[in-house]
Amino acid sequence: MQEGRDLKIEPDLGGEYFCLTIDVPVGAADMMTGVLFSLGARGIESLSRDLKPMPGSIPPAGGMERMQAYFPADGSLDKQELEARIQAHLSVIPAESKINGAGVASIQDVEKADWSKLWRNFFKPINVGKKIFLRPSWEKAGPEEQRIEIVLDPGMAFGTGTHETTRLCLEWIEQRSDRASVLDIGTGSGILAIAAARLGARKVTAVENDDTSFLAAKKNIGVNRVSDLVELVKDIDLVKHGYQVVVANILAHTLIRMAPGITRLVSENGELALSGILFEQAGSVKESYLQQGFKTKKINRMGEWVLLELGRET
Repeated sequence: MQEGRDLKIEPDLGGEYFCLTIDVPVGAADMMTGVLFSLGARGIESLSRDLKPMPGSIPPAGGMERMQAYFPADGSLDKQELEARIQAHLSVIPAESKINGAGVASIQDVEKADWSKLWRNFFKPINVGKKIFLRPSWEKAGPEEQRIEIVLDPGMAFGTGTHETTRLCLEWIEQRSDRASVLDIGTGSGILAIAAARLGARKVTAVENDDTSFLAAKKNIGVNRVSDLVELVKDIDLVKHGYQVVVANILAHTLIRMAPGITRLVSENGELALSGILFEQAGSVKESYLQQGFKTKKINRMGEWVLLELGRET
């Protein structure tokens, strides 16, 4: 998978499709993903400005994300009705954001998309930080010397190491996992928990309440042979004691809502990393954790995304 590019699909897709393309503000991309799936999209490809465009195409404007959603040609909505529904949802986007085609949908036909092959083409072996080598299970490339290898088959779960938030978290935990107790909240594919275990953590707990992601994480934990070190649970309320290193790569509004529950699981001298946060959302997240007695020690940024490094106020 290339940086600046993400793909979400349902398995076993085939037949004829049409593709709806639209540019939306980065902060509205998650909302629009939900809208598109609710309207019957079977696959969504997201392209940020960081990705070099195809010859002849214009990249999305700064702060915008291009979404390409694939709908079955024989679905319940025809093209005209679908476009009308999309435009209704887009009416909430501020007018000043609608530049360079933002908020204008275009539709084209796509014949017999080979989804499984397309998905695999997006995820390639990569190095992250100074110590980690990630590869999908179907690739045979090996790591460079001094790097640990993590093998992933994420399926529909979030976390391949290519998204900025995942990379920020991996780079953060590789500096502090050795002999530490680590808690990964919202583990997705299990990538952060697996990395912590492979980097020398003495104990790792991973929390994931989504059934599909839970199964993906369980499989990946087994493939990477860290089942004896990583405890996988579905409910954060099952986690009862504090951890030296806590990481939560979720979404800003969820991090704010879960602030009391997350901070109770950081040990007295522990460290907390929060990501899944757009730069403009950082202030509200920082404030919600300040109310829990945590101060921001550092902000790491990659593109439009940030990681907040926090600790208890002394």
